[in-house]
Amino acid sequence: MTAVYGRDLGGSLGGRIGACFGLGLAVTSAALGWTSVVHAEETPATAAASASPSLAVVADVGGGASSTHSAEIRAALNTVARIHGYEPAGKLDVEGAASAEQLIVAGTVTDDPIKLEHLRFVLHVDALVRVSHVTDREGGTVRITVVTPDGFQTRLLTADTTDSVEHALDVLLPRRDGSGAAKAAAPDPEEQELWKARGGFRPTYGVMAFASVTSLRHFGFRADNASGIGTVNATATAIGVGGGLGVRLGAQYLPTLTPNPAGTFFAARLAIGIDTDFFYLRKPTGYSYAASARSTQYGGEALWVASIPIELGGAFAIGRFSEQSWHGALLGIAYAPEAQYSMVLSRSSGDFRFNPAGAELSVDVTGIDASRGDTSAAQIRIALWGVAPLNDAHPGLLSLGIGTIWY
Repeated sequence: MTAVYGRDLGGSLGGRIGACFGLGLAVTSAALGWTSVVHAEETPATAAASASPSLAVVADVGGGASSTHSAEIRAALNTVARIHGYEPAGKLDVEGAASAEQLIVAGTVTDDPIKLEHLRFVLHVDALVRVSHVTDREGGTVRITVVTPDGFQTRLLTADTTDSVEHALDVLLPRRDGSGAAKAAAPDPEEQELWKARGGFRPTYGVMAFASVTSLRHFGFRADNASGIGTVNATATAIGVGGGLGVRLGAQYLPTLTPNPAGTFFAARLAIGIDTDFFYLRKPTGYSYAASARSTQYGGEALWVASIPIELGGAFAIGRFSEQSWHGALLGIAYAPEAQYSMVLSRSSGDFRFNPAGAELSVDVTGIDASRGDTSAAQIRIALWGVAPLNDAHPGLLSLGIGTIWY
């Protein structure tokens, strides 16, 4: 990676001569009384460029100026520019101005720093950023050139990733007075469309692996009588420990995100799951008597529980924005009743029940990248969910799981 800093004396001198010529023309126009006509015919590009401070970005990497990757690069650089105190001049017809000044080479805007200084003067912007694909043998893949009134800086990059280009601009672009961070909260139209495509109602789907525990109160068994003659009916608590797998299908509403310093938002969720658990059930099998003391004996049994949880809730996001992405955690809470079918595997039939006393807590380790548009991305979810033991017919079940959810 190499860096060059220079100043185009010829271009600066030409700029001063051009500025003097323009001032003289304006004075002459006022004297002749047709200044209003000149303003009436002012082009949209010149009118848009009047705002200060301003910055223009020209980027074509790997696929031409119209490629999706180039659009992502431009949007990311515009965000860096705002942080540095510049306002991107997104409505400027940069290519039109370059064509009029004969600064188009092989179908793209020149990357010659001296000629870019002239283009910056023509566009009336405070800074011009040029990102181009390198076709020579200079040892890089992408060249970024930053032109300001103080001169130009250029750097060769070994990769055309968004992060590498963002970092290069952050180093090369001088900071201006003012709150660039506040301006960064308002994305340009191109970036706003990318965030809009990433939000709204989105399908969610994923898989979970979990460990579970269940408690069956008043589990019935027959035991020998204390006298050793006959048997009695008795009950005790059976505990099951095991685990299983589950799938989740649903929908989530993400608001249209706007990068902001707080990095917080709220998401609504609705999902349905299908879980299957296998437990080692420590169940009571009888009594033992010793010195007139009675103790319960236990044995092992296999228990299968199939559940259909229904989750209705939301998540509060805590994180931070980084250019075109958001990284953080979604802290979720949901009402989660379950329909269950359980069967002790030594028996030929089981029991069906619906337990309305269910809840879920979850944490999603999430990254939301605006450049993905409406394409879902895998997120890590850690969740704790279960149902309360309402009575003997509705035993409690608690699961702790980890999995991957796409949205």
